[in-house]
Amino acid sequence: MSLKTNSDLIGIFYILLASLSVAILPNSAKFAMSDGAGMITLMVTRGIIGLVLLISLLLITRTSFFLPKSLILISIINGLLALGMIAALYAAIIYIDISLSILILCLFPVVIAIISHLRGVEIVSLIQWLCILFVLIGLSLLILSDKSSVSFLGIFFSLIGMIFAVIITFLSEKMTNEIGALTTTFYLNAWGLLFLLIILTSFSKYLPPQSNMGWVAMALNGVFNIGAWVFFFAGMQRIGATRASMLTSVDPIFSAILAYLLFNQFFSAPQWVGFFLVIISLFCFEYFKKKVNILG
Repeated sequence: MSLKTNSDLIGIFYILLASLSVAILPNSAKFAMSDGAGMITLMVTRGIIGLVLLISLLLITRTSFFLPKSLILISIINGLLALGMIAALYAAIIYIDISLSILILCLFPVVIAIISHLRGVEIVSLIQWLCILFVLIGLSLLILSDKSSVSFLGIFFSLIGMIFAVIITFLSEKMTNEIGALTTTFYLNAWGLLFLLIILTSFSKYLPPQSNMGWVAMALNGVFNIGAWVFFFAGMQRIGATRASMLTSVDPIFSAILAYLLFNQFFSAPQWVGFFLVIISLFCFEYFKKKVNILG
């Protein structure tokens, strides 16, 4: 087996671990908040856990903390956007099912491809436009099949999170290429935590969980938050942004399974049709992605 093949397999494994981490994030957050934890308290605790883990990993792997001056502003913006994305996701799961919120968030590769198409970097083929149409049909089935369980406020928060994910992907690709996945994740987490601490001390109350299980859920949220970013960035370095984005299509499947096991959140038959229609369409969209060779 060639070194290239080994690197690809490791990259795919990292992306699958990232997808599992993404699925655990909203489920553990919902559990902690249902146990009395405030959203800001949850996010600060998650950030502190992440900071400790990342510093340990950077020291163990002897990875540099150095951040070039040219990346300081980008890293700050990236950290605040990542914070906003998670806040939007956690707000969304208050109003809509976890599976639907993750599914909307996972539309970001489609938006990235369309932007790249308009910039002349990638071609969105006819097959891909058909995939986009089927994504919209699938989302319509999910949203309109059971109006009683769908809040358009929750959908709005999910869309905001998806837009932030698009921008984060563009910024993070530049950063990981220059300073690596661990250092990129460290500053992404550190800037967000600093901003959260300012909010907590100035405007918000400290609201901890009311049981040991709630604390466990908060701890898991912190650990898997870092896992999601580090594994995704590491996988993206090995297999590229296109294939990494394609593999994130499994995120909603993991989320749906966990949401059913933990909260008995289950789709109706038409919604399941829409759910898998979106996932299959996203996978096909990424599979047929093409890049333009720009000469000169």
